[in-house]
Amino acid sequence: MGIKKRYYITCFIVIYFLVYLSYYGIFTGKTELLANDNYISEEYINHERINPKNSDLELPDKVYTFLAPNDNWTFERLYLEKEYMYYIYIELVTPHNVSVMRITIWDPDGKQFNIFESNMFYNPKYGRYFEIPFGTEMAGQYRIEFYSESDVNFNLYIFMEQGPICLYDKIDSKNQDNIIFHEVTTFDNNKYKEHDIDLKTDVSYKLVIGRVSAISIKESNVVRLDYTIEDPDGIEFIIYTNGLLADISGINSSRFGTATGGDYEIKLRIYCSVAYVNIAYAVIEDYQISSIIEVNETESQKSDKNDVVDLIEELSNNAASLPIEWTVATIIFVGTISGAMYITLTNQRKKNLARLDFKTK
Repeated sequence: MGIKKRYYITCFIVIYFLVYLSYYGIFTGKTELLANDNYISEEYINHERINPKNSDLELPDKVYTFLAPNDNWTFERLYLEKEYMYYIYIELVTPHNVSVMRITIWDPDGKQFNIFESNMFYNPKYGRYFEIPFGTEMAGQYRIEFYSESDVNFNLYIFMEQGPICLYDKIDSKNQDNIIFHEVTTFDNNKYKEHDIDLKTDVSYKLVIGRVSAISIKESNVVRLDYTIEDPDGIEFIIYTNGLLADISGINSSRFGTATGGDYEIKLRIYCSVAYVNIAYAVIEDYQISSIIEVNETESQKSDKNDVVDLIEELSNNAASLPIEWTVATIIFVGTISGAMYITLTNQRKKNLARLDFKTK
């Protein structure tokens, strides 16, 4: 790389960082954000204000008595976090049989989920206990009812705990850091949902979708879906058409490789026989498909462009981690070097012109 080329690259980098630091308030006195890594974002504050955790009840972990011939225990205000899995564990702890045990959940908007209904018996052991999963769409206060029918009084242990973020138990840990889009939506039959997502060109993505709310055995658990992706040029790609969604223990997964970068649109429609079902879906960046060399770009042009981009990225990363005093010092140092290079280049050009003029004479 010649002196002239280095000079222009250096000037470009100096101008870039002056604009970058000016944006973050170097020249307006707003340096606290860069100097303190422990600030609380406005988004976090707003979230806490909108969804205050003020439940009257903790998640249940206790034995309860149910009376014959029918009885119920209802937890009116259980606070559940957004987009998390919760597991409800029930176990008969007295030697009795139960004709009907039913669990119903109402979300903060009043939507009803019939997640469990079955008989229970103490012996054999497999009828004594059950674990029922439920993934949430929103944060807020949920109502959960446990209803029973039995010829005798009995005691039931009820335990509820929070699990991982929806789908995270079904996605490899090595891929969880590469999730670029994640959503949980409550669907009723024929509900349609769209999402905009920014994707890179020539990259393979994993498309993952799964049901996260249990469905009572008394109802049909068949859920089908249409899944389409539209690229920035308006071209549609069909992923599923009336496809069968896996049961709550599994997921549907497919790959999608991009030919262009930009704003993509995910179009999703769900078909179900129940009133409501919670569906979680995610997009995971997997791997770079090609080296993305433009056909009409020469190797020297690509090399020059990569040199500038690499220098800018390296200095950007370093500047973000440096104290503000070091960042300003770096700018002064780079500016000094740039000025020295400019003077050297100018003097060299003058000498070359003088020699040329002398030879001409």
